[in-house]
Amino acid sequence: MTTIGDTVLLINQNKITIKMSNYNADGTVTDLQYHFWTQKFVNAVKKKYGLANWNLVLKRKVMIGWNKEMCELSWGLPNDINKTIAAGVNNEQWVYNSSYLYFSNGKLTTIQN
Repeated sequence: MTTIGDTVLLINQNKITIKMSNYNADGTVTDLQYHFWTQKFVNAVKKKYGLANWNLVLKRKVMIGWNKEMCELSWGLPNDINKTIAAGVNNEQWVYNSSYLYFSNGKLTTIQN
């Protein structure tokens, strides 16, 4: 991980992620995140999930029924994750700025904006 001012560069074998903070005129901060995937990784995701789902990822869309990996590819890592286990069902709430994703046993069940 490299930090340059308000920019963070994260590198792993599949992608490069650039996280930046944008300071607005009113003093608030908007966090921006850009992903650059390797061609090998993109080809593997397309093969695993299909071209239609990959195109939704590129548009930063998520779909009910997707697994956590697909949602993370599309929306990035959440700001917070809340977990509960009830009657053997693992539930997670992924918290993004003003949106939430709800998972039950690893599958997306609800999108709240």
